[in-house]
Amino acid sequence: MEDRNVGAKNRSIVDEAKKCIDRKEWKIAISLFQESRTICLTQDWPDGVRYANEMIAKATSNLQDSLPLLKDLREYCKKIRIICPICNKTGALLVDKNIGSRALEEHNALIKLRIFPGDICEHEFTVFVDDTFKMRS
Repeated sequence: MEDRNVGAKNRSIVDEAKKCIDRKEWKIAISLFQESRTICLTQDWPDGVRYANEMIAKATSNLQDSLPLLKDLREYCKKIRIICPICNKTGALLVDKNIGSRALEEHNALIKLRIFPGDICEHEFTVFVDDTFKMRS
């Protein structure tokens, strides 16, 4: 009996999340699908987890596309993959795309970036990035 109640609750959440997607309420849809994913994980429903993950990815992508600031950032910035040399945690930072061409004009082979605590992990460190935006040791 309890599984039916949980299943009914999950269906209700998913139905509401789908309505939010139709209304382009991306943040609410993401939150509801995350709630559904939690239920599906708890109940060991792999198909439900997979569906929730797909819908979260779709809503997140639509949310990002709907934000004009992010569109502008993608046009002028480049994402760089950074690995902390202390704890090996991986993250990404956005940097100005023109930084590479400016470095080449100044005859610098590498660009020095200072990474602050919270950017990638809790450590502060410096990395070097080449003009193709690849991290170098």
